[in-house]
Amino acid sequence: MVVFVCAVSLAANWLAPVGYAKQFREAPGAPPSHEHWLGTDEVGRDRFGARALRTRISLLLAPAAALVSTLLAALVAGLRDT
Repeated sequence: MVVFVCAVSLAANWLAPVGYAKQFREAPGAPPSHEHWLGTDEVGRDRFGARALRTRISLLLAPAAALVSTLLAALVAGLRDT
């Protein structure tokens, strides 16, 4: 599952070439279809494109947050022992 999520985030530009900002005003709140795999939101933005592009951001921020928390924990542990 993790490999699948990573693959989708890497291929987000190919799988969702329209991106998140483009609005399909003729189809607000549309159900899933061939054009919009997960449908559209209230203002007509593609839900799949939004999730695919946001997944990339999440996958980049998670390791950064883990690194920062590890460094802070090491710093606090080091200061506590002195």
